[in-house]
Amino acid sequence: AMGHYGGLYRFVAMLPVLGSFRCPARHLVLFQFAAAMVSALALARLAQGTPDRRTKPVLWAIGIAAWTTLLLVWCLRNLGTPELSDAFTTHWGQLLVGPALITLAIILVSLAPRFRQGIVAALLLFATIDAATYAIPFVWQHQPQSSSYDALQSALAQELPDDPAFQAFEGEYRAHGNWRVARLSQLGLSSYMGYVGLPPAWSLDPDAEVTKRLAGVRWEKQPLAARSWTLREDALPMARLVSRTVLSYPPREDIEAIDVATTALVMKPIDLLETTPGTLTWTRNEPGKVAWDALTPNDQLLVFAQRFHPGWQAHVDGTRREVLRVNGDFMGCVVPPGEHKVTFEFAPKSFRWGRAISLLGFLLTVGIWCALVRRDRRKYSSPSPVVHKVQ
Repeated sequence: AMGHYGGLYRFVAMLPVLGSFRCPARHLVLFQFAAAMVSALALARLAQGTPDRRTKPVLWAIGIAAWTTLLLVWCLRNLGTPELSDAFTTHWGQLLVGPALITLAIILVSLAPRFRQGIVAALLLFATIDAATYAIPFVWQHQPQSSSYDALQSALAQELPDDPAFQAFEGEYRAHGNWRVARLSQLGLSSYMGYVGLPPAWSLDPDAEVTKRLAGVRWEKQPLAARSWTLREDALPMARLVSRTVLSYPPREDIEAIDVATTALVMKPIDLLETTPGTLTWTRNEPGKVAWDALTPNDQLLVFAQRFHPGWQAHVDGTRREVLRVNGDFMGCVVPPGEHKVTFEFAPKSFRWGRAISLLGFLLTVGIWCALVRRDRRKYSSPSPVVHKVQ
C-alpha cells in the first residue's frame, strides 16, 4: 500500500519528522502508531459500552476480505508471472493462519455485548499470545550462545580463517562474508559493509577490488555463502599514514590510476612533503572511538578506512583537527611532525540533541508524576467541611 505502486509513499515522505526517516522505517513507524491508536480506541469503546449496529457489517466485511486473500493468492500463483508464482508459499496451512486469527478476533469482538469486561481481557491475551507465538519459535530454532571469545571461537572453528592476523586483531583488518560475520565481529573483526539494514551509498564501487583493499578487507568469502575464506594478502591497514595526495572529484575513475598504498585522493588541496610515511600504533579501538600513537617526520595524512560522516571529530593531542573526506568514502586528518596522540570520536549533533531531549523528557515525566502525587495527597488529606443544620 505504501510502496512504489501504491502511491502513498510520496505523501508519507512529506510528513514532518516522519518524512526524515529512511524507507521502509517511516512506513513501519506510521503503521505501528496508527495500529496502536486504533486499537486503543477500539478497546475503549468495548470497555465503555455496547458497540453500535454498524459494527457487525464492518466485522463481516473484514472477515470476508481476510478469506478472499486466499483466492487472490491462488490466482497470482497459478495465473501470474513466474516471479509472482515463486513469491508465495506452497503450504496452504501457513496461508490459513492469518485469516484464522482474524476470524478468531472477530468472534471475540462480536461477543463483547454479552461479556464486555471478559472480552477486553481476552483480546489483550489474544494479542499477547499472537505476538509471542511469532517470536518464540525463532528462539527455539536459534538457541542463545555465549558471547565469550572462547565460546564463539569454538562454535565457528570450522569457518575461521587460518591466519595469525585473525587471532591477534588490533584494528588492522576487516572481513567480508555472510551473516556470520556479525557473530565474527564479536571476536574483534570489523565487517566490510557494516551491520546495516540497507546498504549505504558509495562514491567508489563497493564490489571493486581496489575498494575492498582500501577498506582493509583481508578475509573474504566468495561467494558470500561459501564456508571457506579467501585470504587477501594485499589488504591495506584500516589506519595508515601517507605523504602524497591527489585532488580528485569524483574519485571512482581516479582511484584506479593511483597507487592506493602510498597515495590518497582528497577533495581539497593539502600541502605535504613526499617522504617516508610515519608509523601508527593502535591504542584504542571501540565503536565510535579510536586512538593511535603517531610518529611522523613531517606533516602527513592519516587515512582511516571508516566511512566518512560529518559527526566524526578528530583530535591531535587534544586539539581539534578537520576531518577530511579521503578516497571518496573514507576519512582522515593531517598529523603534524613528531610524536602525537590522535583520536577519532563519533559525536554527531543529533546524538547530543537526542540525549538532551531524552533527559528533558525524563525530568518532565518525574516532575508531572510528583505534582500529581502531591495533588492527590492534598485532596484526600484535607478535612471534610462540617455542615451545621440551622433549626
